Amino acid sequence: AIFNLGYHVRQGPGKLLDNSTREKIFTAAYHLNLFLDVPAPFTWEIIDPSGLSEFKPGNAVETIELEQNENGEVQGYG
Repeated sequence: AIFNLGYHVRQGPGKLLDNSTREKIFTAAYHLNLFLDVPAPFTWEIIDPSGLSEFKPGNAVETIELEQNENGEVQGYG
């Protein structure tokens, strides 16, 4: 996935992003890559109001629906 993200930013639609955004994506990918060899289990908490995030394999993924208040602001986490 890290390779695909880097490729997406360098060769794919990501090449249309400004340099600052591309650098932030590369930095995030670098830090994610550091988690590949962690000595103990860990938990990620992803807040994605769009619902577009994908996790593979998804067998240990817990999904919690977020609620919006009357102003359209996301509620239910924090």
